[in-house]
Amino acid sequence: MKKLTLLLSAMCAFSLIAREKAVVFVDKFVANGECRVTDDKIQILHDRIVGNVTSSRKYEVVEREHLAKVQQELKLVDAGMTEGDAPESNRLKAAGYCLYGKILQFRNFARAAQVGDIAVKNVFGTVEIQLRITNIANGRILAAKTVKVEKSRTITNAVASSQDLELEVMTEATAEAAKQVVEKLNDVAFPVFVLSANSRFVTGSITEEQVAAGDVWEVFVLGDELKDPQTGESLGNDEELIATVRVSRPGPKTTKFEYGANDAVAEKCKKDILAAKEDGEKMIMRKMPAEESKPTRSKPVSTSGLRGLR
Repeated sequence: MKKLTLLLSAMCAFSLIAREKAVVFVDKFVANGECRVTDDKIQILHDRIVGNVTSSRKYEVVEREHLAKVQQELKLVDAGMTEGDAPESNRLKAAGYCLYGKILQFRNFARAAQVGDIAVKNVFGTVEIQLRITNIANGRILAAKTVKVEKSRTITNAVASSQDLELEVMTEATAEAAKQVVEKLNDVAFPVFVLSANSRFVTGSITEEQVAAGDVWEVFVLGDELKDPQTGESLGNDEELIATVRVSRPGPKTTKFEYGANDAVAEKCKKDILAAKEDGEKMIMRKMPAEESKPTRSKPVSTSGLRGLR
């Protein structure tokens, strides 16, 4: 009986811990009118998004049949009715997010050419999604983002079949699109924070499932909170890009980054990050878009993606 009581207590404690995570419901992604994509491919995309959200270990994913109950709980918590008399009782403890959107492109095609005696075929694949992230409790849109992934492969002299390569390219594009959807969610729900910095590495609050060795990330210092002058709504925090870092050692709970997008700027990036740390500044990290090449910017930018620091 004593063992059973301990087991039940442990299960209850685990449940409470789990509910502290942000709740996510992945709703339907539907094809735009001009986009021709089969239901099974949409389901594959949906399942990959759910898998990536789950593996990030930052969220509690709920199924449709449990959504109504979660929405009611979040509304009660937001009203301060289930958190006791703590000073912060009227603040949402476990945020809830719904992901859905339209598939604008899901297509592949091939182009053939002859280069001397060599037959060349290029296979291309594109997945483009119009993503919406809303608050589960009230349905308010928190972010509207576009995810677009393009992949390609080249074969010569029919080393592999075109059909096989088209499948491979679309599989890669779908996987990358699903990964980017979760990155967009993380920008809204859980910005990646700089946890520590020393003479060799920066440690970020992101897991190995969400990074790849060599990826370049930008480091921002958080400034004052910005508010809409008419509604008083929080627009997030002002940000200033101070440095870049490269993924060095992905880990199950945190990731270590080397200083600088390249060796030429490494010392400056290290100096700026360590100076911000010394000043007690809060720093967040965001993956640098692939098309960007400049290692730093001096101009501050603002974002509405941050919804309160955790």
